[in-house]
Amino acid sequence: MNAYSKISQVRLNECHRDLQIVFEKVLPYFDHSIICGTRGEQEQNVAFESGFSKVKYPNSKHNSYPSMAVDVMPYPIDWEDEKRMIFFAGFVMATAKRLKKEKKISHEIRWGGDWDRDLDLKDNKFQDYPHYELLKQKVYE
Repeated sequence: MNAYSKISQVRLNECHRDLQIVFEKVLPYFDHSIICGTRGEQEQNVAFESGFSKVKYPNSKHNSYPSMAVDVMPYPIDWEDEKRMIFFAGFVMATAKRLKKEKKISHEIRWGGDWDRDLDLKDNKFQDYPHYELLKQKVYE
């Protein structure tokens, strides 16, 4: 049975409960590692300067506690295997949609391989396959 390493569990625990629920539901079916939860100022600015993020601190969803974003890779990690990352994202996004519909999570999730959520992966200006983030909740009157 798949299980988180200690460091993956620590990183996931830094994230909003909705992200924890989604990835805990994915884990039994698809092994993965949590790469990043909350990011501090120095870590965020290094990510920006190295091109891994498009925003400086404090403008990333990783820059809050709990984090509103998480970076996750299918395990074993292969940074060159884009097809596997995309396949994994499909599983994650389907799981998140089901959990939202069942009211087990309260946020919709956006994946860094489809920022505009139109299911067209070719129109992104910035690919961030490991990135998943919570969208603001809609307020209904």
